[in-house]
Amino acid sequence: MALFELLMRQETSLLINLAAILVILYALFLALTLRSRVPAGMVGRWWTTLTLLVVLFAVGFLASPFLWDLPPANQQLVVALVFLFGALYVVLTIRILHDVIRELGQD
Repeated sequence: MALFELLMRQETSLLINLAAILVILYALFLALTLRSRVPAGMVGRWWTTLTLLVVLFAVGFLASPFLWDLPPANQQLVVALVFLFGALYVVLTIRILHDVIRELGQD
């Protein structure tokens, strides 16, 4: 019974990974297609950095199904890095919104 539960957990994890890969690839598509509409200057610079983070996440998400074979210490390091870059992504997103709101307020 324990083996069946382990296999079900791994199958569920794989499905979640595949869903995450599809979502991040869609986000990358959006980031790249919106790039031409993002004004230059501060917002444009932040947008480039944000897009690079999306690329980093996409590469990581594509590699995620292969990380299960790593030792637990390495898996924990990968998770910690995902948390760190996720936090940076959130900060950059808020900075972009802050800059856009500030620029919209300047009439």
